[in-house]
Amino acid sequence: MNRILVLPMGIQQLTRAWFGWLLICVSTTANAAWVLSDDTLHTLVTSPCCEFLATDDAELSAQQIMALPESAWQKLSTSRINAGFSSRIYWLRVSIDNRAVQNRQWLLALDNPLIDWINIYLQSGDEPWLQVAALAEGDHGRKVSHPSYLIPLELAGDAQRPVLLIQFQTAGAANLSLTLWDRDSFVESDHRSSLGWGLAFGALLLMGTYNVLLAASTRMLSYLMYAAYIFSGSLLVAGLLGINSYYLWPNSPWLQHISLPLLGGFTLLFASLFTERVLQTERRQIGIKRLHRGLQAGIVLYLFSVLLLDYQSAVIVLAGLVVLVVISLLALGIWLCVQKAPLARYYTFAWLALLVGALISSLAYFGWVQLPIDNLTPFLIGAGIDVAVMAVTLALRVGDSYRSHQLAEKNAMEQARRVRLVQDKALQMQATANAELEQKVRERTFELEVALRELADSNRELEEQNTRDALTGVRNRKYFDKRYIAEQRRSRREQTPLALIMADIDHFKQINDTYGHPVGDICIREVASRAAEVVKRPGDVVARYGGEEFALILPNTSPEGARQLAERLCSAIRDQGVVTGAGELPLTISCGVACLYIDPQLPPETLLAQADKALYQAKQQGRDRVCVFITEEQQVE
Repeated sequence: MNRILVLPMGIQQLTRAWFGWLLICVSTTANAAWVLSDDTLHTLVTSPCCEFLATDDAELSAQQIMALPESAWQKLSTSRINAGFSSRIYWLRVSIDNRAVQNRQWLLALDNPLIDWINIYLQSGDEPWLQVAALAEGDHGRKVSHPSYLIPLELAGDAQRPVLLIQFQTAGAANLSLTLWDRDSFVESDHRSSLGWGLAFGALLLMGTYNVLLAASTRMLSYLMYAAYIFSGSLLVAGLLGINSYYLWPNSPWLQHISLPLLGGFTLLFASLFTERVLQTERRQIGIKRLHRGLQAGIVLYLFSVLLLDYQSAVIVLAGLVVLVVISLLALGIWLCVQKAPLARYYTFAWLALLVGALISSLAYFGWVQLPIDNLTPFLIGAGIDVAVMAVTLALRVGDSYRSHQLAEKNAMEQARRVRLVQDKALQMQATANAELEQKVRERTFELEVALRELADSNRELEEQNTRDALTGVRNRKYFDKRYIAEQRRSRREQTPLALIMADIDHFKQINDTYGHPVGDICIREVASRAAEVVKRPGDVVARYGGEEFALILPNTSPEGARQLAERLCSAIRDQGVVTGAGELPLTISCGVACLYIDPQLPPETLLAQADKALYQAKQQGRDRVCVFITEEQQVE
């Protein structure tokens, strides 16, 4: 008969709980995994479930790495791998226990944006290894558009126990930690983080711009040096956060290796120059001035050497240079505090905060100190305190200068009051002299204006005479040539027809030979007078073209309108003879009419040539008539 051991209810519960805890511990130790559940919003990888392996062979594949014995893998002592400055290739292996029932979208966040290249593989159950991301130098291959490295993951359920394999290498600090986010939770957190960083960088930009404007208005170099210190330091922090490489040079990652050492050097240089200006150390002992010059010369030499050194060496030298410069400036601040220099205690506190932060971050990047937070955080905290206290120091320095200026202004105002009494008397005398001078100037100006008006009237009369024919009183050939070009341009611009009438006195040579040139001149004047009477519109022009030939320019006139006007002109000459000393002589004229819409492709002489051909045709057909030039297109119509 089997005997059943029956325990009290409380002892049974305690025993069951103890055995469950023991089972969990044994299973965790045997096969630790990154546990996910429906309640997981984000989780940092823990050291028991993460193993790493370091190798120098870049040709090993994921399958070959996983085929290595378990003894090749090492457990992490913390949740972060931190191997200092090393160019070796590191592999991380993480087992994931996805207990989430709901279908979730996960994002794997890598907290080091300065890593040169990363390969990420994922295996679920017995399926082959799948490369889910390849972030390489020159081709970032980002799956998610974000300054940080974010990799979307599709994770299988608990039964398949997916395994994550990460390979990375960098010329900088080989440190990395992993965070797995629910996508929606990451977006919410990233919005808050982006807002915080945006406000921080916006405040720094505003502070730097304000100091640049102060430097421009006051011409004080201390403002300019502080603005340069803020700008270079802000760019340095942005580079360490991966913002520069994402926004400024996404396709040129090699610039990241040059920009970070250069920005660090410029930040130190402007910090030294700002210290020299704000504490006015150049007015103190010569040794302090030499210290500044030595530090600045060393920083400038380092900036040139960055172009020759590799990235790892440049960063190591920069880290040492940061410690050296900060310690030197801190020692200077302590010495100035002993000397009871104004503002020295604020300055010393600022550099002490930066020194502590930079020292902790440097030790963490070298792998000598393991931090529970990001390696950059101590430096950022120290830099923030430094910038804030430096701003206060500069404000107090400005306040002291303002009070000194106020005292100087008070003394200057008293001196100015005395000078003003003398100036007022001198100004009264000058005002009297100016009034007399202005009166004389007005008189001379009036006389000059009268003379200019008379000269303008004379010029207009002379211009009018120069455009009139001396014999007939109508416009001459010079005026015709200018007006002809001007009307052609207006016709081309406004797309209106331009008509031209060429008129010639019939048998004029016979009149000259029979009655003499004085009678011929009377005939020419009479034709010009009757032509001027026939033309009614102000814009029409009657001009003596040459000898007994006249030209009429008719803007915006159709061929029929021009022909009718030419007929009236012929009738006006034909119907009444010309009274001369030799008696009344009958007189007739022949007219040639041409009309065109001026085309830019046609030569300017086209219309004139057509009117001349029509005049020639009128002469050939018996004179005393009007002929209109007809183009080939018009003949076809």
